[in-house]
Amino acid sequence: MSDNKPLAAALAKADAYFDRFRHKIGLYSHKPAIIVPYLGYATRDTIYLSGRVLHDNGVRPAEDNDTLWDNLVNMYRRFETDEIPGAVVTAGIDGQQVNATTNDEGFFNFEIPHARRPASTRRMWYVTLDLIPDKTASYPMEVDAIDAPVLAATEHPTFGVISDIDDTVLQTNATDILRMARNTLLGNSRTRLPFDGVAAFYRALVRGHGDGDNPIFYVSSSPFNLYDLLSDFFEVRGIPAGPLFLTDWGTKPDQLFIPSHDDHKSRHIQALLDHYPDLPFILIGDSGQRDPEIYADVVKDNPGRVKAIYIRDVSLDNDRADVISTLTQGLVADGVDMVLVPNTYAAAKHAVDADLLPLSALNGIREEAEDDAKPETPLSELM
Repeated sequence: MSDNKPLAAALAKADAYFDRFRHKIGLYSHKPAIIVPYLGYATRDTIYLSGRVLHDNGVRPAEDNDTLWDNLVNMYRRFETDEIPGAVVTAGIDGQQVNATTNDEGFFNFEIPHARRPASTRRMWYVTLDLIPDKTASYPMEVDAIDAPVLAATEHPTFGVISDIDDTVLQTNATDILRMARNTLLGNSRTRLPFDGVAAFYRALVRGHGDGDNPIFYVSSSPFNLYDLLSDFFEVRGIPAGPLFLTDWGTKPDQLFIPSHDDHKSRHIQALLDHYPDLPFILIGDSGQRDPEIYADVVKDNPGRVKAIYIRDVSLDNDRADVISTLTQGLVADGVDMVLVPNTYAAAKHAVDADLLPLSALNGIREEAEDDAKPETPLSELM
């Protein structure tokens, strides 16, 4: 990557120049501005919230009768983003108000101190986001204020969950480029399939032995352009909502297009462990990419912070199983089980044996896995 840095820096500079120029001449002034918040999360003393300010490209929620063409048009609109740099976003909660300015790609980030008492009966808090009008801009800046959801701080969590998405929760076929492209470009949140029993397993992890106090997070190399599709997919399939840490594809001074998978995941997982210093975590991923290596490094760098690692076996490469077996043996001294599982139920069974879940959770997970395994409408029939 280091050899590409001069090219990446030059392309990033040219891209930023073009973005500023097109806004200066009002190229997209006919499109209204919108605030796109990403689900945030609260620790005991801080609210972390991010999002993006864009011109509305008309991406609409998926419907049951959408055709392949509808899906393809929506996907094009997701990636043909018209971001608004330099917009000032204001966030308000409990009488407190703070501002943040969007970067060249339209992203904003907030870290808001708070003194709210944890409330286990309320899974979500809300922060009001608004856009401060800019009379000097050549594009419309006034939007309606929106309430951005935040995963609430809870009273008695026993552990947190950090999960990958592609080929861990969502059937993506990341090891088969053509099938992955077809699923991504031509599918939608209602046609994409979860792995059998995932929703029930994750709901059980959130409950633990209690009443739903355990926070859950998703860290993926998928781009933020797919945020609405993924969050809607979770809702449609009954998978617990959690903040999504996705990637910003594009040119940057140190990045030609797609950021490093390892760096992205390691950085966000470490940030979560730092933000919840007293909370252990369960890590869930798959064998298709480098989740086992990344998670093993997390264990080594954070002794005593990981309770278990579940790796869904999606690789057809026998050598991959040998690599994971070696990593598993290397974690024995750290007291952490890295379990390569063929399906969701196997992971749930280990979680029960490790006293992470009650025995009563297994029946619901098995029943949902059996229901999920029933045939669904093939993608080709939507044409």
